[in-house]
Amino acid sequence: MRSDDVRRENLRISNEESNRITVEAITMALMLLLSEKSYDKITVTDIINKAGVSRSGFYRNFKSKEAVVNRVSDEIGDALFDGYAKASSEETTRDGFLAVFNYVKEHEGYYKMMLGADVPAYMILRLRGHVKEITKGTDGPTLYKQICTITATLIAAVEWFRGGMRESPEEMADIMTGIFNSAR
Repeated sequence: MRSDDVRRENLRISNEESNRITVEAITMALMLLLSEKSYDKITVTDIINKAGVSRSGFYRNFKSKEAVVNRVSDEIGDALFDGYAKASSEETTRDGFLAVFNYVKEHEGYYKMMLGADVPAYMILRLRGHVKEITKGTDGPTLYKQICTITATLIAAVEWFRGGMRESPEEMADIMTGIFNSAR
């Protein structure tokens, strides 16, 4: 490889890393701001100042503050629905529920901020896209069983969180597995 090619490749990698760090800073800034004030009172300028990034850095990665919430919602949705995909498999039902509740426990700070900022209604609407993707191509009883399992798991996770997560993720996985198996 020529030295110019090596430099270009190193610059590309450096730019990708810089963008990743900027996105993380913006996402964390929004989460921190949500612990201070309601979502509707947060401006892009607040996010930029808290993140320590430039306005152009923000807009290079996001079109709006809603886009930042969308990204967080997508990340949460991906993780939760990966757990759901495991939960819908006969042999890994408990593992799937455990993955969901472990994820909520590990990301307790995000949930505290999101729930405190009244973002859940917005997130639930955003998560509908994940539900549609999972249930694509199914109909009849299978479709409704999947929708019930997904929504019940999400609501249970939120209520578990709001209740102070007194049960361990393992206990919640056992509870949800028992409910799921009794509905089969």
